[in-house]
Amino acid sequence: MLQPFCASISHTQNLTKFHFFLKLLIVPENPEIAELSPPALDIKARHEIEVEGIDYFVRFMGVLGLPRSVGEIYGLLYFSSEPLSMDAIVKRLGMSLGSASQGLRTLRSF
Repeated sequence: MLQPFCASISHTQNLTKFHFFLKLLIVPENPEIAELSPPALDIKARHEIEVEGIDYFVRFMGVLGLPRSVGEIYGLLYFSSEPLSMDAIVKRLGMSLGSASQGLRTLRSF
């Protein structure tokens, strides 16, 4: 009886071969991406999804007539895997402390 491919070699070897085949299949649009490791590509993909998600919340809050900062903060908190302090929100979104304070105050009022 034949053993499955994955049972005949270690998990690390499977991952290495998998990443090799992925590199053959993926033709990067950007030369900078070609040099990123698989974990870095994963982080980049998560960041892009987070940015698109935050943009969605910004547009949604705009429809409701709320400020952009409220949508940015809500989107960031929604996609964050852990609670964030106001200082962390200011740093991640690059907004002023006053804008972050007003946005958090608005979110707390709901």
